[in-house]
Amino acid sequence: YSPETVRALGTGARATLTSSERLSLLGDTWWLARAGRRDIGAYLDLASSLAGDEAAPVTQQIGRALAFTGEYLVTPAASERFRTWVRERFAEELRTVGLPGRATDDDDVQTRRATLLSLVGVTGDSSDLQARARTMASGYIDDSTSLPAALASTVLDVAATHGDAALYDRYQEQLRRLSGQPEAYYRFFGALTWFEDPALVQRTLDFALSRDVRTQDTGRLIGGLLSRPWSRDAAWTFVTSRWDTLTERLGTFQGIPAIVGNLGNF
Repeated sequence: YSPETVRALGTGARATLTSSERLSLLGDTWWLARAGRRDIGAYLDLASSLAGDEAAPVTQQIGRALAFTGEYLVTPAASERFRTWVRERFAEELRTVGLPGRATDDDDVQTRRATLLSLVGVTGDSSDLQARARTMASGYIDDSTSLPAALASTVLDVAATHGDAALYDRYQEQLRRLSGQPEAYYRFFGALTWFEDPALVQRTLDFALSRDVRTQDTGRLIGGLLSRPWSRDAAWTFVTSRWDTLTERLGTFQGIPAIVGNLGNF
């Protein structure tokens, strides 16, 4: 379809197309932009038209594509305009879904809520939402029933964005407390890679090679840091300077593939 046809389809898509057709239209428009055959503006217009779509896969596709756009395609001069557009277009949809929501909400609602939280809080870099996520994360640390399980990891990740050393210390303390509870443990473990402060990034790198982290998890933690734009350079320097130590400790077939595979995010 031409960009004009895509925009026309998007205007009435929720009333005239099935959820699978809307998802296909989004996916095709995105890959045409990725292939350089369409200007990305057609995709952004379509994503805006479908911002309130109730089908979770549609929201997830938009979330992934806009995260990619913000990281790899938007120039520094346009970054604040892009973040503002994301916040203005999707924050209201998050308010409509509700935060933190109820544990009894169906899977589609839970998935949309988490996706919109990440979209507005990370891709849109909403300081207000990050502050709210930190409040919810603090409440979750004190009472694990305060958040639906489907939302907890995303809240911890968004809270960590621009989070300080005090919050980092609380996450670390939770790791010590939850060592025998894998599901809860890995929520905090993965969230360490979302802290942007260079000093905290370095603490996570050092932690990855400490005796407090199992060798099977070291590659996962370093790989996460390699995949984040704010920690990528520090993680690359760490990996190249400690390569002999990493290969000796992790073994070629255990943690190293997780590290090497995440170089695809560069």
